[in-house]
Amino acid sequence: MIPARPSNDEPKPLPRLRANIELALVGSSDGTFPALVIVDPLRNAYFRIDWPQSAAVLLWRGSASIEHLQATIARHFGLATTAEEIAAIVEFLHVNHLCDTDERGGWQRYAAQHAAGQHSALKTALHNYLFLRLPLVRPERFLQSLLIPLAFAYTRAFWSLIALLAAIGLVLAQRQWTAIVAAAQAVLHLEGLHIYAVA
Repeated sequence: MIPARPSNDEPKPLPRLRANIELALVGSSDGTFPALVIVDPLRNAYFRIDWPQSAAVLLWRGSASIEHLQATIARHFGLATTAEEIAAIVEFLHVNHLCDTDERGGWQRYAAQHAAGQHSALKTALHNYLFLRLPLVRPERFLQSLLIPLAFAYTRAFWSLIALLAAIGLVLAQRQWTAIVAAAQAVLHLEGLHIYAVA
């Protein structure tokens, strides 16, 4: 038995948005109608859609067909949309992998997009040559050998001694404050800076 072909009057079903896609309303650039940000957590990707396309995507999940979506947009926002405008949004969602692929041939579309994005080995090497990892020094063994000799530096007694020496240094510096200020002024003038740079 040959199945009957669907007539042009039958409603055209909408592809389903992926369940993990998040939608967030944000302010528009002109401050009038809100824009929509589509968040794809799997790819850590964000897509911004301005008005009136944002209205269509916002009401997408509650609509079963293109005609139903058009009627819902008209009822909620008073906007008249065409089938071509909805088809352009459908293409945008498919190209950016934001829809489920349960329709027949859906996987072929994504396979073709993946194949188109593949590069030759030479082109990949030219693009990624800056990210080659050539370890010139392997400091792990040296650093591990210092753990035991320098273990005292991570004790409370060591830092208490450092704090005590810092306090003694501040007291001694305060007793010779005039000499310290004079030495600082000598270093900060032009000749002192020249001497400091040479040193």
